[in-house]
Amino acid sequence: QVSNAFVDGILNDPAHPIIGSLDDHSAIDSSSNSPLDQQDVQDAFMTLEFNPSREAVLICGSPGEVATNPLASDHSFDITVPQKDGTRTMSIWELSAQRHTVWAHMAMHADDQLRQRQSWALSQIIAVGLPGSGMVFYEANEPYPAFYDQYVRNGFGSYRKLLKDMSFNLIMSEWLTFLSNKSLQSNINNGLYSPPDENYAREIMQLFSIGLYKLNMDGSQVLDENGEPIETYTIDDIMSYASAWTGFEKHDTRGGASASDRHSEGSVDPLYIDPETRDQFPKSNLDGGFIGDQVVLCNDLPDKAFLR
Repeated sequence: QVSNAFVDGILNDPAHPIIGSLDDHSAIDSSSNSPLDQQDVQDAFMTLEFNPSREAVLICGSPGEVATNPLASDHSFDITVPQKDGTRTMSIWELSAQRHTVWAHMAMHADDQLRQRQSWALSQIIAVGLPGSGMVFYEANEPYPAFYDQYVRNGFGSYRKLLKDMSFNLIMSEWLTFLSNKSLQSNINNGLYSPPDENYAREIMQLFSIGLYKLNMDGSQVLDENGEPIETYTIDDIMSYASAWTGFEKHDTRGGASASDRHSEGSVDPLYIDPETRDQFPKSNLDGGFIGDQVVLCNDLPDKAFLR
């Protein structure tokens, strides 16, 4: 157990200032945090003029991410800088094949073969369409191995955790259309009477978790008094759950190849929730109550409860 005094000592150490934690995005052109307020640091990062916000950002790594080491191997992806000359040496098909090569090599030669097989099985349950099938971005390589890594990391873990990771993934949000999904009230405020998109609310139940009908422990269907199978959810449940998948937005693009115009959709960072477009009202659950019933509010937790 880590003492509070030890944690406070780390957080308040002036020699090693904390500038962010896992998945933080920090604008540095107006930062007062050392070392981000140093002019040479800002000059270097302000070259990232292609960020949608037009601000430089420094990003702490996302889960499972490691830094690129160009000296580690003679082999690399065919990465170019399209904002300079708009060219690359490979066709789209050759470029996309690299992510398939990475996956095939790991699936066949990695030491943890049981985990790799489990990951493949999970990928057939929680699935997205192939790149280029109309809804997901196309040429970026890194996001797809990173997406598959979520199956690998959660292969022997909690299925709930895997569903959560997938629900905050940009590829999944593009594929099942809940990225930038807005609450009804948010749409009304902007002059549009449109309820939230119901696609992911339906698919996460029908395809990824509970299915269409209730089941007994032996896998047989639960039947009503007329011998008919009992459905797990209704249209009203889908409408309520659709409001739970509102406010999910992607972060600004990073530096490097993924931040160029051609790769502008290629983020490996989890989505964040925008409170302005998030539905603020209670959401019903499938048992006649509401999601979050009897869960302790964050404001009621003791200080630094996440360390205990």
